[in-house]
Amino acid sequence: MLSFDKDVAGLDRAFEKRSDAFKQAFPRGAANEDPFASFRKIFDDPSYLAINVDIDFEDHDGDETSIVPVTFSSNVAEIVTLANLIRAACASALPTGFVFSTYGTKNTVGEPNGGFALIQADDVAITWADRLLKDALSELREPTPLSAPLRERTPVMRLIDDHIRNDVTDLVRELLKEIQSSSIPRLTEQAKALNMPFVDYRQAASENGWIFEDGAWRGYNWDDFSSWQQADAANRCETLRTAEDVCLENKLAPEKHAITGFYAVSPWLAARLRGFDERVDPKFSKLCVWARWWEAGSDLLEDPILNKIAAETERYQ
Repeated sequence: MLSFDKDVAGLDRAFEKRSDAFKQAFPRGAANEDPFASFRKIFDDPSYLAINVDIDFEDHDGDETSIVPVTFSSNVAEIVTLANLIRAACASALPTGFVFSTYGTKNTVGEPNGGFALIQADDVAITWADRLLKDALSELREPTPLSAPLRERTPVMRLIDDHIRNDVTDLVRELLKEIQSSSIPRLTEQAKALNMPFVDYRQAASENGWIFEDGAWRGYNWDDFSSWQQADAANRCETLRTAEDVCLENKLAPEKHAITGFYAVSPWLAARLRGFDERVDPKFSKLCVWARWWEAGSDLLEDPILNKIAAETERYQ
């Protein structure tokens, strides 16, 4: 644990005593500010700068280019703090990670007891073993499209099977709870953006007579059909690029929907969802995450957007 005077001069003296490696991993801020500010960010409690771990390196047999297993052990170590330390001090090794197990003098049923940490340059993700077990059991106990015989699967079943990787709703919701204190602010802000109410411009445009054709929205003047018949193709309708443009141009009021779930999807499906103006973050900790707004609790098989994509895919195969 680091201990030093709390006045700026005392902090400066303490910082200067740190090694060059420390100063490189945790550079000091501007003059007259806390020189340990970047170091404090790796802790949940910035006033208590203690990591409390023993570190053991296995012998690399003289080959400094080989991978060397490292073991951390402690009675009170914080998993997130340790992961943040590795992210800052071992930048050249990223992406990396570690598995961990926890124990206590009296174990409690349902209490997390291990998992793994995935460490990248811009964020840290902790996955607990009990969460993985719960997801695995849920798939076994609740039949999914994957359980249907191949010959019986519908196009939308195949789409879900092949291109929806996992339900990450719990992960995103946990990040949203940590907005003020998160040690991974970028990922937390991405979660916040994904969770914003979804504005359904497409539905408003469709209900007001606009048709999506050949990659653009077309508004035909059906009120004057005789003039429409006589006009050449270029002048038969107004064309706008997006449904949002349609709503802004025509002062339409689209509905807003709460986000009901988050799914990790393939890049292929992500591109097609975005083609339907669905909200997708293609760089959510190396995942493509779709923010689904369709009715809460409804099955993916009933999702209208997935069914449209599946139908189009089936048509062109």
